[in-house]
Amino acid sequence: MNGEFKVGSKGMLKPKGGPKTWFRLTEVRENKFFSDLTRLPFCKLEFRHELVPTNSGTKFVHRVTFSGPLSFLFSRIIGNKIRKELPGAMKNLAKLAEDR
Repeated sequence: MNGEFKVGSKGMLKPKGGPKTWFRLTEVRENKFFSDLTRLPFCKLEFRHELVPTNSGTKFVHRVTFSGPLSFLFSRIIGNKIRKELPGAMKNLAKLAEDR
């Protein structure tokens, strides 16, 4: 991440076997949720990560949305990979949050 964890801040991800990708935080509500946007060629990739209180603690809910003219292509190329890798990535994120 470059700078604070707030709307407009940018960061870079390096997926396994993929190119470096920049994202920008589009929504941040402390202890509630955050959303980020990655721009791909003719496609936007949006992630929303939400903390939902439950009787036994907190559930981490994720939504991934592809939009734009090439969304059908990118959802097939990287959608399944995101589905497989997101749980592990979110466990790491949860651990970082718990350690704060």
